[in-house]
Amino acid sequence: FANKQLRGSVSNWASLNGRMEQLSDIDNMLGDESDNVSVSINNLFKSMATLSATPDDGPARSAVFSSLGVLTQRFNDSGKRLTALEKSTNTNIETSVKEINSISDQLAEVNKQLERVQAQNGTPPADLLDQRDALLEKLSEQIGIDVTENSVSGRVDVTLQDGRPLVFGENASKLQATASESDPDRIVVSYVDSN
Repeated sequence: FANKQLRGSVSNWASLNGRMEQLSDIDNMLGDESDNVSVSINNLFKSMATLSATPDDGPARSAVFSSLGVLTQRFNDSGKRLTALEKSTNTNIETSVKEINSISDQLAEVNKQLERVQAQNGTPPADLLDQRDALLEKLSEQIGIDVTENSVSGRVDVTLQDGRPLVFGENASKLQATASESDPDRIVVSYVDSN
């Protein structure tokens, strides 16, 4: 029971921490009080207000054009930073999928060893159980999982939170990261059955 609670808490923390990091990056970009799109828009409106009061004033016209240039640069900079954040997120998704697949394969192998050792000795060895628990913890850092343990052999079956099997005995299903059909710049994760 305690391991299940721990894995659930680790999954929730990892998910929320990842979101917090991304939102923090966006907040830092948009929340900079001296250098952001909002400040540039306000400066543009101020210079336009000055120009409307004195339309023949050359420096006031120059100030409007300058404010427009700064605003354009801020939009371009923000767009580049958001694109970089999207690429970073896609890379993180691809890395996480590889890690999940690797851990799933390792768990399937540990299950195989546990079944074999239990059949020979009658009890699973503590080092394999420790290895299994460490792998389950690492997996829960990547994705939400539910675990069912065979109390005799120590073998675990792992399902995703939506109920699809990830590790079932000696078989491990895979996740796959691919470009979205609707938006090729966005990575989506799909489930690949082990059969």
